[in-house]
Amino acid sequence: PIDASVLMEAVEAHGRYQRREPNGRRANLSYLDLSNFALDGIDLSEADLTGARLFNVTARETKFDQAILYGADLRDADLRKASLVRADLRGACLRGANLAGAVMVHCDLREGRTAIQDRAEGYRVLKHQMRPGELDHAILTGADLTGAQLGGLAGMAADFRDAVMVGVTLSGAKMR
Repeated sequence: PIDASVLMEAVEAHGRYQRREPNGRRANLSYLDLSNFALDGIDLSEADLTGARLFNVTARETKFDQAILYGADLRDADLRKASLVRADLRGACLRGANLAGAVMVHCDLREGRTAIQDRAEGYRVLKHQMRPGELDHAILTGADLTGAQLGGLAGMAADFRDAVMVGVTLSGAKMR
């Protein structure tokens, strides 16, 4: 896992980037292990968290607006009242995550595929274990999913009580 001081340095630089101040830079936390970190109330809008491991993270009221969480592992994450407006969550695993009261307007939870360059074959698609956007056992009570893309999503035993789902695309979704 990443050292907490390194993470906080990246978050502070990201804040400067968002405010357009000197020495600011967009947070690139791709493929880092941030499991069990407390990220409550932090603004990570537009941050790149591609493939990041955020298992069991607490990120209550955290802003992930327009963030890239492509293929991220958010299993058992506490994302209550988080803002994920227009976030790229394609291929993300949210199994057991608590998204109660989250704002997920126009987020993208469709299947995600990752290709890598291969000298022999050009590009090849990496095989993932169960990655068509997964919300199994997730809690989304009262979440706002207006306009979200949930096509192909697996959401077995997910709790969508009182969720706002106006204009949600569910084609091919497997929900029970």
